[in-house]
Amino acid sequence: MSSIYDIISYILFFNMFFAKYKIFLCIFELFTNAVYHGNRIDSSKYVELIIEKHNNQLIITIIDQGIGFAIEEIPNPLTEENLLKDSGRGVFIVKNYATSINYKHTQRGFCAIITFNIKHNID
Repeated sequence: MSSIYDIISYILFFNMFFAKYKIFLCIFELFTNAVYHGNRIDSSKYVELIIEKHNNQLIITIIDQGIGFAIEEIPNPLTEENLLKDSGRGVFIVKNYATSINYKHTQRGFCAIITFNIKHNID
């Protein structure tokens, strides 16, 4: 029989694992979008990834060399006509997992900035 300590330890471990997974998935989705949609798979272009931690916030910046996009033009992946498509869910996933997401044009390119509020050390 498990003790309450074992059960709480398992729950904390699972929550920490899931938090790391969500962060990894968001980075993966935005980085993939930057390569394919932003840079159009042009090997002469690069994608910049910056990860910073300030107090209880993790800030991830991804910059590509593309022209950007209008967030309102991205179709909703939950509508019936989009449910079976094999793409189009990345931005939706990030919007639902990250604490915040912002897009902007910079001198270096198009930039996505996502933040996560973190309560524990995630190293």
